[in-house]
Amino acid sequence: MFEVAASEVQQLDDSDLRELIARLCKAKLEKNGISPKYVTWGGEQTAPDGGEDVTVESPAKLISDYIPHKHTVFQVKKEPLIPSKIEKEMKPKGKIRSFFNSFSDGECAYIIASSGKSLTKQSVHARVAKMNEILAQNQLPNIETDFLCSRKIADWVETFPSLVVWVKNKCGVSLSGWRSYDNWSNHRLGVDAEYVVDAKSRIEYRGNLETIENGISLIRERLKSTDKSLRIIGKSGVGKTRFLQAIFDERIGDNTPSTYQVLYADMGGAPSPMPVQVIEALIKAKRSVVVVLDNCSSSDHKRITEICTHAKSTVSLITVE
Repeated sequence: MFEVAASEVQQLDDSDLRELIARLCKAKLEKNGISPKYVTWGGEQTAPDGGEDVTVESPAKLISDYIPHKHTVFQVKKEPLIPSKIEKEMKPKGKIRSFFNSFSDGECAYIIASSGKSLTKQSVHARVAKMNEILAQNQLPNIETDFLCSRKIADWVETFPSLVVWVKNKCGVSLSGWRSYDNWSNHRLGVDAEYVVDAKSRIEYRGNLETIENGISLIRERLKSTDKSLRIIGKSGVGKTRFLQAIFDERIGDNTPSTYQVLYADMGGAPSPMPVQVIEALIKAKRSVVVVLDNCSSSDHKRITEICTHAKSTVSLITVE
């Protein structure tokens, strides 16, 4: 269910592929407790950009196979790149790209992400060897390199279930009714709309009245504990779904859960597969995810809570009445 085929990555166009690599980098930073603001990307895929399609400039060292250094540059290409074409990418018009000269020794990496083909280990090594040869010829031997083919990109995607959903949606093979972090409340200004509340507004949490910000902080703390199930109730129209979105908004308070480790479904839309199947698949794959179920009945909440609070569960649950 949460597997991605190399052929699905190959279906992404240039723009979507670059966005995917940026999302993966942001997700990896968040998983390491680092703000995703240290990932830069954007602009037209064909615009002159110096070859830096996605750049990571992290203030701290990462624990990651895919982002090996604090300063890592990705060149993103949809077309297959055979070794003989790599030199043109690294040395357009015969001159090494300028960003290589800004790298500090031993603290940088250069990675080509090419979705055109799924390659054997030997073929990947041949491409990495070519990259290293070009760098050595230009007196730049201390830059770490890697080559991500469509299969390796798919493997990376599989570590973040919300991005599995994103890729499948882009390919038209969607998990019906399941969404990654998005404008769940259908706010007219979209997912980036600021969450504004009356200073007098309060929520009841475990018998105590709390400010909205305190309530969000308490919920975030609870999601990190062994008590993995939470239910939000309230009258229709009070903004429960918008409040739910705010739990994952890094602009509010601290210790924000990663937006790349949350899956949302509206039970009123009959999501398929059903939540029990999705959660069991996530637990089997040992994926740490917050599953959010909107318009969830009390009976469904009780039944799904039993699965999420099992000792081996890796899934936290939030349901909304």
